[in-house]
Amino acid sequence: MPYKAFRFRVSPTKEQSKQLLQFAGSCRYIFNHFLTIQKDLYQQRKETNNPEIRLLSYPQTSVLLTQLKREEATKWLTNTPSHSLQQSLMDLDRAFKGWLTKKTGFPKFKKKGQHDNIRFPAPPVIDQSNKTIELPKLGLVKYRKSREILGTIRSATISKEGQHWFISILAEQSENLDPHPSQIPIGIDVGVTHFLTLSTGEHIDLPNLDRLIHRVTSLQQRLSHKKKGSNNRKKARQRLSTAHRKLRHVRQDFLHKTSTRLAKNHSYIVMEDLKVANMMRSAKGTVNKPGRNVKAKSGLNRSIAKQAWATFRNFLTYKLNKLNGELRLVDPRHTSQTCSQCLTIDKRNRKSQSKFKCISCGHTVNADHNAATNILRLGFLGSVA
Repeated sequence: MPYKAFRFRVSPTKEQSKQLLQFAGSCRYIFNHFLTIQKDLYQQRKETNNPEIRLLSYPQTSVLLTQLKREEATKWLTNTPSHSLQQSLMDLDRAFKGWLTKKTGFPKFKKKGQHDNIRFPAPPVIDQSNKTIELPKLGLVKYRKSREILGTIRSATISKEGQHWFISILAEQSENLDPHPSQIPIGIDVGVTHFLTLSTGEHIDLPNLDRLIHRVTSLQQRLSHKKKGSNNRKKARQRLSTAHRKLRHVRQDFLHKTSTRLAKNHSYIVMEDLKVANMMRSAKGTVNKPGRNVKAKSGLNRSIAKQAWATFRNFLTYKLNKLNGELRLVDPRHTSQTCSQCLTIDKRNRKSQSKFKCISCGHTVNADHNAATNILRLGFLGSVA
């Protein structure tokens, strides 16, 4: 069954805010405490080469958590909902499984003030008319209702961003069996000059984020000059957090609106299967073998990160799935060098970043538009030629 998250800003009282910080601190403590144990076990196994030394499973850590809550020194853990603490153990177990399967790196310790969140796996009681949510050991919390919560509520997660708390309600949706309202396919070419170029010839550009990015950079520099532990440093960190949040919200608002429009208007969307992480690898190299054009590559990496292609693709994927559409990913090789009219492949066809002129048939068109047309053909025929 499909799921959907409904996110709202909550307005806890001073006492509730204090409790939420304690909950987040307890969850962070449990994660870091058992990460230390797991790390020690892994180190012992590595040093002794003893296969009998194994990492703890989730059921084993859950038993140890119960014992930990009974100890006098850590009895304060009982003030936090048990299920939330168990969720931290599940997160740690998932992190180690990802590392063991080489999908993610080795789990890292959580830091105070970074990604503070508390998960409540049991469905909370929500009164949408009075705009309140009842949470374990916290009571009724007011939230800013911006839309109706539809579907069967399954869980909730409260997180802190800057000075504000937000709640994400996960609700199970009924399966959509209706066909997509449109049967029109489209190809998309992503780029740095234009965020998107459609096979129809339309260019879609990001909103101007330079002012917000400059603000973040400036505040980061100011923060680095503040004395650690001082009140001025705390204030500077809050200002930086606010600037980061505003930049993220402006970018995500654009990505959501653009992906929604395309998902509603096109049943099949074809995009390049770009490996963004590989494209953004540093060009610095090593001391013995230094890289070339490091400054230019760093500027390109910043431009790629600014576009947020991976996030846009994720948004497009789940929105198309919800509407019974399909996102097809194709190999990007030769899409920018192939003539969309006569299918001649030659790197000389690409005259510049924006101009494409075929050396065979003379077809002249915007280079990104030409690539988007080839991407659309590739998604349905399996090859550009």
